Amino acid sequence: ETRLEGLSAGAASAANVVMRCRCGTGVSRVRASLWTQGGVEAGEASDGTVDAETAEARCAVRVLRPTLWAAGAAYLYRLRLEALDADGAPIDSYEQRLGLRTVEASDDGLLLNGEPVTMRGFGRHEDFPLVGRAEVGAVLVRDHACLRWVGANSYRTAHYPYSEVDLDLADEHGLLVVSESPCVGLSFADAPAIVQQRQAQATRALAELLARDCCRTCVVAWSVCNEPGGPQSVPTAEAKRQQTEALLELVALARAEGTRLVTFANIPEHCDEANRACDFLSLNEYVGWYYDVGKPLAEIGRQLEAKFVALHADFRKPIMVSECGADTLPGCHMMAPGLWSEEFQAGLLEVYTELERKLPFVFGVHVWNLADFRTPQMHLRAAGLNHKGVFTRLREPKLAAHMLRRAWRP
Repeated sequence: ETRLEGLSAGAASAANVVMRCRCGTGVSRVRASLWTQGGVEAGEASDGTVDAETAEARCAVRVLRPTLWAAGAAYLYRLRLEALDADGAPIDSYEQRLGLRTVEASDDGLLLNGEPVTMRGFGRHEDFPLVGRAEVGAVLVRDHACLRWVGANSYRTAHYPYSEVDLDLADEHGLLVVSESPCVGLSFADAPAIVQQRQAQATRALAELLARDCCRTCVVAWSVCNEPGGPQSVPTAEAKRQQTEALLELVALARAEGTRLVTFANIPEHCDEANRACDFLSLNEYVGWYYDVGKPLAEIGRQLEAKFVALHADFRKPIMVSECGADTLPGCHMMAPGLWSEEFQAGLLEVYTELERKLPFVFGVHVWNLADFRTPQMHLRAAGLNHKGVFTRLREPKLAAHMLRRAWRP
């Protein structure tokens, strides 16, 4: 684990990079050093003695005048750890790229290096024709090129941890990541034994995510689950109590990591008391598509504004729209924007970008989705695809992608 100490906003004269390492048999000390991209040692190397009981060592490197990692302006140092035996001889070594930055919550959102950041981006899926759900290096590179082209600065790993190669690219390009646990639609309507087993599985999955991504510079927030459920999953007052308790346990587990913000994505009408324990609300909102179909876009904008104002007054938390959008068939055009048309998708998403600019406590919009993706067949899924992407499944831009590019790029 790594964490940054002594770095205050606007005063980046020095910082301490503090590491906690778990060591194997025969390791007596751990030596840490930090190197610039030019191969110059950035701070004085530090040794940490391995505790005999915990098999852990703690060491720190003090860096003078650090170059900070920022959104769209990534700077990665090279951290080197050496395992030494009792005589000081090296046993093993490990290197990792590392950016130096701070993340804090504010009344209106997220502070990166002490400065407010507006989160503009997408939910994504690891999906592509022929290969389906799989990691393909060329597709990852294309996805990140699409993110940069449209002016995005962030994404959420909906709804599972993405590959480490994906996070490598985010570290390199200065993209902010909300890292999400693979806990989707948690239900509390089942038998108690099943609910307990599911909670144990959710806890284990989140712990594994925290352990894997705790040193990732790009990860600025944890999302402990997605859409934990509505009336069908909490049919009784007791089930609702169990849900709140279970979500609070997951939030507390992520909070204990100690260096990032904590949230979970929820449908606005299903917000739980556990949302009050988070740093911000993540709202999945689909007005105009799954409900209120055919309502004029101007009226949708007024409706959303009233809803967000009410939620902010109730929860006293900043808001990020974690999902929004409408299915759109590439090449479908209508003079009067209607369902499935590129004009409707672009107009609907423009409503959200305008609200983000208008409401100070709405600090970000993540569109669902970056690109179209395969789904199970159903009537709402034309050709077996979810067409909410602003890029096609082959990663070509729809009209909405051009609208977002104009809105997000200065």
